Amino acid sequence: MIIIDRDHISGQKVTVKTNLNHVVCLLGRNSIYQRYSTTDWDTANRNNFMEAEKQRGLAERVRADLFRTVKVTDQMTRTRQQCNTRKLGIDSMLL
Repeated sequence: MIIIDRDHISGQKVTVKTNLNHVVCLLGRNSIYQRYSTTDWDTANRNNFMEAEKQRGLAERVRADLFRTVKVTDQMTRTRQQCNTRKLGIDSMLL
């Protein structure tokens, strides 16, 4: 089956060959016209920049939370060790 259609980019007639109702080949795809305008590129770049900025912010929050968790855990460990050392009657000056 052969269908004649217009290329969306160049407006030229394109022959599309289909086999079992699936598109096999599109002709005229390598036209000299741009597929994307500068506005499309600018919009895509801004979106990518904003997404990267959001991801950096989330990563920074995770790092800060992790650092705070490590500090709290370390302080709890030191406190428990000091408490248990006193309970055992061992001089804390040796540690």
